[in-house]
Amino acid sequence: MPKGSCACGAITFEVTGELSAPDACHCTQCRKQSGHFWVSTDVPRSALSLRGDDRITWYQSSEKIRRGFCATCGSFLFWEPIGRDRVGVAMGAFDAPTGTHLEQHIFTANKGDYYELPRLPPPARLEQICKGLAVLDAILSPEWESRYYSFDAAWSADARMASMRNGSGDDYFLVFTAGLAFLKGFEHEHPRADPAAIFHGLPTALAPQLAEPAFSIADVTYGGWFGDGAWTIRGDDHGALAVPSGQVELYCAYAADYYERELPRGPVARILAGAPLDAKLLARIDPDRSLADLAPDLAGIGY
Repeated sequence: MPKGSCACGAITFEVTGELSAPDACHCTQCRKQSGHFWVSTDVPRSALSLRGDDRITWYQSSEKIRRGFCATCGSFLFWEPIGRDRVGVAMGAFDAPTGTHLEQHIFTANKGDYYELPRLPPPARLEQICKGLAVLDAILSPEWESRYYSFDAAWSADARMASMRNGSGDDYFLVFTAGLAFLKGFEHEHPRADPAAIFHGLPTALAPQLAEPAFSIADVTYGGWFGDGAWTIRGDDHGALAVPSGQVELYCAYAADYYERELPRGPVARILAGAPLDAKLLARIDPDRSLADLAPDLAGIGY
């Protein structure tokens, strides 16, 4: 049973069940209260047992959120959405082992200027994000031709392919296969790069991707691969639609601009994290779509 405490031990807690994958919040409030970005896991209220809760001081940081810290040592422990049945618990307060692993960074547009974030998540997480982007676009646009994001779970016998095309000449293609990943991207407002330089050192197993007609390898401004446990990325990938990172705010901004839809961040985050798509979650995104409508798309995406 996961357990933890504040720094002085006045407040202790236990969680029934496994911890969900945590996220790292870079919003200004979390950074100011924690001293850096704040990592937490969502826990159902019924699964959280507290001792010393009379030592918790609650700070109402907004109309909808309050933050709990120890009145003695100041440990920032809890992030509580008022009226909801879940509470965020600080990962740093848990005793090891936690049995979980950081899943995503959120509100990165508000991050401090004194640190950098990884340009790309591990391939398994990136593939999950790409599937989520394709699902969200499938929900918002019944017509495939109007979508930016797509995912083909049966690209070949042993590979899956994600893509983005914005209709203005920008694109990226990602291929996931056998622990490796291939990336090719193009932004029309940037000078073309030399494919030989971008893909120098590409693993032999990924070399066939260079000859794939759909990828138009000559049109490249950034690209690379994952192999030997690390990403190699070269070129210019500064566009808002470049290499996906799972940033919820980026997709919400895109949906507001392209689809003229203001989406709730919570459901978008859940889909980008690979949560099962049920009728309730779908209704939070678009109450006019049904799971039956989306069944062919979900099958093709492998979601």
